[in-house]
Amino acid sequence: PISIGDLLYVSEITQTLGTVSCDPRLLAQLSLTQRHLHSTITATKFAALVAKELHSQGNPWAKGCNSLEMISLGIDVATACSYGTKNHLYFQMGGGTTVRPATKPLLDRAAVLGRKYQGLRFHIDSHVAKGAPAGMATTTSQARATAVVAELANRGITEHRTTITAWGRKISSLWQEPEDGTSARAELFFSLGGVQFPPREAYYSLVPEDQRPPIGTAEQPSDDEDVDERSVRLPNGQVLPLGLLRALMLARQRGDDNGDDSDDSDSSDRAPDARKCYVG
Repeated sequence: PISIGDLLYVSEITQTLGTVSCDPRLLAQLSLTQRHLHSTITATKFAALVAKELHSQGNPWAKGCNSLEMISLGIDVATACSYGTKNHLYFQMGGGTTVRPATKPLLDRAAVLGRKYQGLRFHIDSHVAKGAPAGMATTTSQARATAVVAELANRGITEHRTTITAWGRKISSLWQEPEDGTSARAELFFSLGGVQFPPREAYYSLVPEDQRPPIGTAEQPSDDEDVDERSVRLPNGQVLPLGLLRALMLARQRGDDNGDDSDDSDSSDRAPDARKCYVG
């Protein structure tokens, strides 16, 4: 009689089993049962067949996967980013650089994956809303990316495993996204063996390659599109250009010089609320 083990020696049957199962964990366990199966299942060609089947089933992340570990990561990342905020980490509009609590669970899930996959690398693309003024866009997105790196470090992901790109307004000025709190964000990507998860949105391709900021680290800022105007960060985390800050201080000083008449002065002489000066 022919046993199941004998049948599995036929490579076509093993490959068919792989495309039917598509579960990298079960396939990895199966590969441990026989030396022949191990050499077949761990082969790049076998993983590529499984990835092709997953891609045909509507899983765009499977494109390019050539190992069961990549496929396993792709499944885990798809699960981690299956919530309403996807792979986004949101910040307060107006120059905020602290990750909003509602999106911090993504960081917790990322840390779990970082411990599970030792070769995993993380990349952060940070953005501001298109309404952010010149002199602040890249500075703020740089600070947001650095904040995400710090959050991951607090969860055990060392900084050498992370890279960042501070896009400023380069993407947000082109994308068809609502100009609300979701545009003040960073996007978290997971990379293994040169394959990145989840797949990037099409709006990243809207910026020509020669105009894209370089990939950097938290210690090495990305290229700044707004270097001509210096800025300063206020205690509340808001970033203001020095020129605007000086104007606010002068307006405040004029209001103080009016003394007791300040209550009767026209409201237009008062310093504007700094929170209304920056949307991004």
